[in-house]
Amino acid sequence: MTLDLAKASVEDYIKNYMSENSNEVLDVKKLSESMEYSLFNGGKRFRPLLCCAVGEALELPIEQVIPFATAIEFIHTYSLIHDDLPC
Repeated sequence: MTLDLAKASVEDYIKNYMSENSNEVLDVKKLSESMEYSLFNGGKRFRPLLCCAVGEALELPIEQVIPFATAIEFIHTYSLIHDDLPC
């Protein structure tokens, strides 16, 4: 799998996850917009790509790896936002 394909897979998974869960979890439009802004800020997605590379080395199907790769990206994005919050 190429890096571009892995990145596109992660991006698609995040977009689908956000659209599927926006009605159930995100009742507040501002919160949804804020989350989308934070998740789609043009990052390189290095951590998910690393997960995809490990999955490929272990001969795991990409469909099995993408949810974990996306979860790591969510945690990373959270850490960036949390770091910027005032004490």
